[in-house]
Amino acid sequence: MVMEVAPSPQCVGREFVRQYYTLLNRAPTHVHRFYNNNSSFVHGGLDTFNQEGKPAIGQKQIHQCIQQLNFRDCHAKITQVDSQATLGNGVVVQVTGELSNGGQPMRRFTQTFVLGSQSPKQYYVHNDIFRYQDMVFSDDDTDKDSGRYEGEEEVEHDVSPPVECPPKQTNDQTHGSYYLSEGVTAVNGSPHLEESTLAQGGISQPVSQTQQIHQIQQVEAYNLEIMQTQQQQHVVLSSQINTYQFLFKPLLVIAYSF
Repeated sequence: MVMEVAPSPQCVGREFVRQYYTLLNRAPTHVHRFYNNNSSFVHGGLDTFNQEGKPAIGQKQIHQCIQQLNFRDCHAKITQVDSQATLGNGVVVQVTGELSNGGQPMRRFTQTFVLGSQSPKQYYVHNDIFRYQDMVFSDDDTDKDSGRYEGEEEVEHDVSPPVECPPKQTNDQTHGSYYLSEGVTAVNGSPHLEESTLAQGGISQPVSQTQQIHQIQQVEAYNLEIMQTQQQQHVVLSSQINTYQFLFKPLLVIAYSF
């Protein structure tokens, strides 16, 4: 008697993703059949603002949640599928990509599945967590918040002794005020001394306009190089994922309960 050999986690993940998102596009009212009575389902589209919703447990509750999401004419663009083996011969599958529902614009998402094993080649969805990426804090918001708190801490803890004003010098008064006004720029509505105007023992000459233009050109060239690299990586990942359904031969059956 020949024993069945379980496929690799990568094969399970790719085949499951193909079946799941194909059914989501063609028959979304049947998606709940991937789950059973022990399954757990969380979807970010059902959460209220700044409040995480409770998971739906069991096939019946999951079916109700899917109906609330009103899936129709769904199109998924998968950019990455990562799969790993887990306890009990299960498989963890993480999917990243973009999803459009009902003709709406594409939205970036991450979806994580835990597939429970019923046999070496038969699985069901035990856990499912879906999150839209535009519902989390962006890096810009995080940087702004961290910058504000750091500034507040610095003002609170860094107490400098009072600075005595130097005596007025009639000869250099005009030049001193000129360089100071040139080195002050408005940053978020507050005065800010540029580093080029600070030097030990006094105030140095301001940065020339030619140097400023050269620095701006260097930054723009660097940003353009980063954007081109990211676009090339995205094209490669997308082309690799799109070839899965043509190259992969089905080796398993995803549990489809009624």
